[in-house]
Amino acid sequence: MAPDAHSVETSIIDPDTGEAQPWDWAESGVVEMNCFLCHMPDANNDARKDALAAGSFGDAATATLIGSGIVEGSASSWSYNTEAFDETGQLKREFITVQDPTTNNCGSCHGITHVDMATPLSIDNLDINDWNTLTTGQIMSPQRINDSGLNIADKAELSRSWDVHMERVVSCTDCHYSLNNPIYYQETDSPDYLTFDPRRADFSEYLYQPLHQFAKGSSAQGMLEPELDDTLRRCESCHSIEATHDWLPYKERHTEAMSCETCHVPELYAPSIKYVDWTVLTNEGDPVTAYRGIEGTTIDPTTLITPYEPVILPRENADGSTSLAPFNLISAWYWVYDDPPQPVPERDLYAAYLTVIPTTVIFWPRSTLTATVNYPSWNLVSPMRNRRLPWPGVWAIWG
Repeated sequence: MAPDAHSVETSIIDPDTGEAQPWDWAESGVVEMNCFLCHMPDANNDARKDALAAGSFGDAATATLIGSGIVEGSASSWSYNTEAFDETGQLKREFITVQDPTTNNCGSCHGITHVDMATPLSIDNLDINDWNTLTTGQIMSPQRINDSGLNIADKAELSRSWDVHMERVVSCTDCHYSLNNPIYYQETDSPDYLTFDPRRADFSEYLYQPLHQFAKGSSAQGMLEPELDDTLRRCESCHSIEATHDWLPYKERHTEAMSCETCHVPELYAPSIKYVDWTVLTNEGDPVTAYRGIEGTTIDPTTLITPYEPVILPRENADGSTSLAPFNLISAWYWVYDDPPQPVPERDLYAAYLTVIPTTVIFWPRSTLTATVNYPSWNLVSPMRNRRLPWPGVWAIWG
């Protein structure tokens, strides 16, 4: 398709002007399935993200190999290492490191993982690639919490592992398996006259073409592939409450009313998002973000983390029943404009908060003040006192 600023398929919004600009897909390439990200032991996800951010979509998969010895250079300028190939152009055996996905591969996109038992787990920062950790406080590691390098209140008493399944050598793919893997076959609806259905997918078919659709649960923050919701096995698929919990009266009634996680996730020990406030920006141009478990917004090895309890709320299960389960509630605020309302673009927020221009001061007599302002097409209804209003160079002074 030819570049065309008037077509949504061949144009891009200029972040500085907000105007549509033509986009040349022949020059940028398109984003391809990236096998390396999941199947290489040291996939360079940072180089991949740099290529995507630069609009070099066709180079993103190759950039993942930078540092492997196969590809040299950077995301913007790379070349193949001729020493990695034989005289026929085939990749030498020592450079072939394709493997089954590991926990660290999954952690590149989904959250903090740590499998090195000899090195204390540490958190220097959290970003969008730590999505599960950011939204739930979950860390996938077999390491005991009191062996980690985090500054957690009363850490000496926390002798349990970060994740009990990983402690027992259960990896991500043991639960989030390919849906056509015969090992994890689950019975589906069978005719009433059958008590057992012997028909199975042939293992050779799976080895030839494993599905890249994986078993998943359902959650508020997971919106992808809703048709695969609740294909993941639940706790009771592996664990028997009849053989355990003898101290618990009315076992069945308890499990009907409460999910297993309600009792087995009593506290969380890693920061998770509490709120994201897009009505103001930091000097770096980011929204103001607050985290549960810490004071302030700085996350580094010295940050004091105070364990916190999740909120217990009803959750709808796959069979339509409802049980109590733990949640992390996240609030978000942002300016809206137009009708129907939509978030104000980041470029306008930058202009309002970070552009240095002469300042206008508006002074009101001492009184309770509520202003309704429309500029440009912004709608603000807010009590104000000695605060900057959301347009360039204007402050409200309540005197």
